[in-house]
Amino acid sequence: MRLAESRRFGIDLIDNLVFDRIENVGAILILGDGGTGKSILCKQFAYEGLRRGENCIYVAIDESREEIIESMERFNWKVDRYLEDGSFKILGVSPSELSNINALNLKLTESFSRIGNGAARVIIDSLTALCSTVDRPTVIIDFIRLLGRKVKNFGSLCFYTLNRQGFDIRLIELIKDVSDGVIELKLAEERGLLKHYLRIFKMKGVDHSRKWVPYTIDRYHGLRFYVPKVLLIGPPGAGKKTITRQLAGGNVKEEFRVSLGELELELILGEEGSNMARQIVSRDISGIVVVADSADPYGLQEAVKLLNDVYELDIPVVLLANKQDLKDAITPQNIRDEFSVPAGVHIIGTTALDGGGLEESLKTLLKLIIKVPV
Repeated sequence: MRLAESRRFGIDLIDNLVFDRIENVGAILILGDGGTGKSILCKQFAYEGLRRGENCIYVAIDESREEIIESMERFNWKVDRYLEDGSFKILGVSPSELSNINALNLKLTESFSRIGNGAARVIIDSLTALCSTVDRPTVIIDFIRLLGRKVKNFGSLCFYTLNRQGFDIRLIELIKDVSDGVIELKLAEERGLLKHYLRIFKMKGVDHSRKWVPYTIDRYHGLRFYVPKVLLIGPPGAGKKTITRQLAGGNVKEEFRVSLGELELELILGEEGSNMARQIVSRDISGIVVVADSADPYGLQEAVKLLNDVYELDIPVVLLANKQDLKDAITPQNIRDEFSVPAGVHIIGTTALDGGGLEESLKTLLKLIIKVPV
């Protein structure tokens, strides 16, 4: 398969943010701080190409050949047969070669010529070492320009990484400017935890999302959309099991995933009588759904007490005013007024029996968790 025919990365996290075929794009900068998974993303990109029948040239600057293979195998990305048939080539670059850009260019050109007409995915990991070795920024910029032209001429794509720390912002901006595409990775501290975010800063001539999206590093899949864990709680008889049955396809499950467009969340049925704070911490809970029987005044009072306890823990929460199909049901607005529910809490009317309002509720909570449009 030629890359030009498929024109997708094969990585859902990125492909779902790109709305066009990838045309006239050669060199793509993967920019981020240490610990964001830049090298893992490159290996994921390489493996998806190999799996699709494309060739791959991996320019190893920060790691040895053995370290690259071992790292890929930890994600169950087996590359032995691709190494044997020559479709996966790992080019080692010694420290002495870093200062000689011409030699590195020649090495890449020779590798392309051996591949022939087949497209290749090219990885350079990382540009950080190159930038640290070469004194003149113009040499780096010229190298990236030449690299972009070279891979485009071969109908190929290149990922190259750069750690944004330790370099002058002007150099980083120049590199971003001459790159055909820029994918940024960052870490943000939220409620004492580090969360990963990715965005496509630019992709030449391609319509794409520009929002930051949360991701996680999965031991089997590499970088993928972050799947928040949401706890479903409420008084007995509020309809929790009916909700899980509706969302899980007819079965009551203690834990399952719900798809909401390009994102997912993991819904967990809360343990009755268990300490709430302990459940949140031990299961890495990102949000809470409190279910209330809107036709039961006593149950409503108990649900609002649960809600207030959760609200004090500073975690995203929504209140489901369930059983809105019953004639005695209290509307969400009346619940807010009668029980003095905090203004920051979303109250959504639902009917668990037919699923009414459930998707809206989960999307609302997801927006609060990941802080981007859903």
